[in-house]
Amino acid sequence: MAKYVKDVLLQEDRKPLSVVLTHCHFDHSGGVHQFSERGDDCYIHDAELKAVLRQSSSLDTCAWITDDEVLPKPRVGWSAKDYLVRGCANDQIKGLRGGEKIDLGDRSFEVKTSMHRTCQIVTCAVSMQVLHLPGHTAGSMGLFDSWNGILVTGDALYATEEQLIDWYPPGSSVRLMANSLETLLGLSALLRVAILFNLLCVVSMLQAWPRTWTSCCLATTTSWKAPSLSFVTPRGT
Repeated sequence: MAKYVKDVLLQEDRKPLSVVLTHCHFDHSGGVHQFSERGDDCYIHDAELKAVLRQSSSLDTCAWITDDEVLPKPRVGWSAKDYLVRGCANDQIKGLRGGEKIDLGDRSFEVKTSMHRTCQIVTCAVSMQVLHLPGHTAGSMGLFDSWNGILVTGDALYATEEQLIDWYPPGSSVRLMANSLETLLGLSALLRVAILFNLLCVVSMLQAWPRTWTSCCLATTTSWKAPSLSFVTPRGT
């Protein structure tokens, strides 16, 4: 990934990007300055804007990593105890609240008509809707492309045999995570592909999740445990 960022995303002649941070934790926000300083449109939820507008504390971004967790080291003499997420200037990143749409421009599609066996070009404007999905953090967000049925969840949902993380200070909430999972369940029938934190998958089981998986965590203070799901990984990924 670091090589891809250097060789592709940071090239001078590439197209402008819209960069959306799903939340402020260091493994999602640590490199945003590389894009904001180049003039790309960068976004994060309003509730977490301050965490990336300055030299954040390790508590703000959960950057309490150890030397053993970072391989290879960024440079000789690097120490995890000195690591902080590099902040952005006020005019380099914008806050969102959920409900906004991020324009992806026009796309053209060839449509074959069965009657005349000809092709025509259909042009449509495609956008990603911003979803506020609090629970993992107060400002966790997802992105939903309703035209293509694509959902990006960040850390609101991911493949795991353990517990979803809803206990990080500050801002985590079991109750809010349950509500956010209900939101995702409501979208599941419209989805074709889900891009989770650690998995790209064709959605086959999300719409079948019993609502008891989320409703049970409303009455408990322990972390919600994700059920085992049958994800079908697309060929070529």
